[in-house]
Amino acid sequence: MLDPQKKLDAPTLLLLGGILFWVSLYSLIGPRIGQDFFYFADAGVNFAKGDGLKEVGTYGNPTLEYKYYATYPPVYPFLYGMYTALFGVGDYQNTFFNIFLRLTRAILLFIIVFKYAKSWSKGQKFIITFLIILFAPSGNSYDRPEDLVTVFFLISLLLYLMRKYSIAFLIAGLNLMTSPVCGLISAVILLGIYFHDVFREKVEWKALIEKSYPVLYMLVFPVIIIAILAFLDTSIFERFYNYVKLLREKIRPAGIDYLKFLITDRMFISVISFYSFLVALIFGIFIAGFAYKASEKTLASFILLVIGLVTLLNWEGRMNYYQHFSAHSLLIGIYLMLKVEKLESVRNKSFALFFGLLVLLGTSSTIRDVYVRFFPMNREKYESAKEQVRKFFKDKPKDFIQASPQYYFFLKDINPKICADIIFEDKYSPKYIVEYPQRKDSIIVLRSRLYRKVFETEKSVPNPQNTFWERLLMRPHETWYPVIYERIDEQ
Repeated sequence: MLDPQKKLDAPTLLLLGGILFWVSLYSLIGPRIGQDFFYFADAGVNFAKGDGLKEVGTYGNPTLEYKYYATYPPVYPFLYGMYTALFGVGDYQNTFFNIFLRLTRAILLFIIVFKYAKSWSKGQKFIITFLIILFAPSGNSYDRPEDLVTVFFLISLLLYLMRKYSIAFLIAGLNLMTSPVCGLISAVILLGIYFHDVFREKVEWKALIEKSYPVLYMLVFPVIIIAILAFLDTSIFERFYNYVKLLREKIRPAGIDYLKFLITDRMFISVISFYSFLVALIFGIFIAGFAYKASEKTLASFILLVIGLVTLLNWEGRMNYYQHFSAHSLLIGIYLMLKVEKLESVRNKSFALFFGLLVLLGTSSTIRDVYVRFFPMNREKYESAKEQVRKFFKDKPKDFIQASPQYYFFLKDINPKICADIIFEDKYSPKYIVEYPQRKDSIIVLRSRLYRKVFETEKSVPNPQNTFWERLLMRPHETWYPVIYERIDEQ
């Protein structure tokens, strides 16, 4: 850990300087626009307001009735609600919650790499520290529970390195209740590291069983949380089943079609996630080959086993953000498995190379993210658009409002009856919809007979996609140019 009584070394000062830079930068530019956060933020905000972990807008709950959260297990929205209770509701508060998670991830990675690996040269330490600083904002992050999963995973690794195995697996169990698939991926990696060390000791079966006891702590949080959910409302499991079923049947293709989708997908984030995961796989196979040549056959076998299980979970999960987060976890997990003196040089150099490739893949997205929110979606345009939308709804009754994700926080603090990006049945159609005008698959296009345009922002906040670079770097939904539609009720 960082010892305050010791003089800070140059890499630590560089890391702290990098963190200060990112915090200052994100304080100045427009808020981050995540396309998934509302699924998890809404329940957290409602919890902070005393309404429980309830929300409207989940795929498993296509009505305008508040139900207990049923998209993911509730750890992320619970912690987000605690954060909201302290710092309030809003785009900037949401941005800094996620920045906090990413900076925490960077600090934990720094501690794991340097405190528990003594063979890094001074130059190598500077290189890795610089890469960790670039890794900190990670423009490919998703404002999702998986951001928290990576933090919990690194905490469990740090506890493991401190030989606090029971607590490490306790945190791994908490991760299972944060994101089921990514939590399981991180648990698989932790189990691989743990049992590799156990098998290296060549213990007898009785001792092996005794050493397996700490793993049981991984069941504590799932048992407690699932029992609480069942007590609150057993129908929550039906909604979770409906959500998973929808994702598998309608949202993502299966089998080989999924692989084709990833390679040909025009969404930049999906492609980067896929190639990031390939980098991690190549790293694992490369290291397994070196371990085998060095007569570390047990190590090579465990690395390949972990790689196979993580790949299978990604294949079955069929989500690009699983690949993004498991790529980093896999890379760090394999790095920690390489506690073999004769492989130390290969360990350091290969980790620096492949971690650098992962950072490089994410850097372009970070640059784009900063550019978009410094210029086309800057703070001034954000504040202006938000003021106009709030003024429109000032004297309106608190009817249900559907908003595109970037406009969710415009109104959540003054109208709790807001959801985002869910297409309901006609009979459940919201009274108002806040949308961006370029969207071609919106509820307005699909139900033009039900709605009429009643408001659009002033031309002082123009659609920003009017230059070559803005059209090149921005996606259509990245705009502070909201349009409001009202449902046409029969007279």
